[in-house]
Amino acid sequence: MTLIDRTDRTNRALDWATVPETDVALIAEDLYELRRGYRALGYVERIGNVYVALEGTPLNRACEVGQSLSWDVAVLMVEAATGVGRGHAHV
Repeated sequence: MTLIDRTDRTNRALDWATVPETDVALIAEDLYELRRGYRALGYVERIGNVYVALEGTPLNRACEVGQSLSWDVAVLMVEAATGVGRGHAHV
């Protein structure tokens, strides 16, 4: 993952050793599920060369929160939409 900013919303430095990583699982061709521990955050779907960020579960109820040409930015969009982002994502 590419980190854009290493501070949280209150501009305190984060201890990155304690921030859990977002796990990614390929669940279908060009469809990835994003999880933090046992919590499913949403999905990133690749359509051509565009990554579509989808927040929520199950997939048929997930809401599109953005599109990007960058995988990292799409993941940040899902993290930000679910409130588990690592800082300020300027997307």
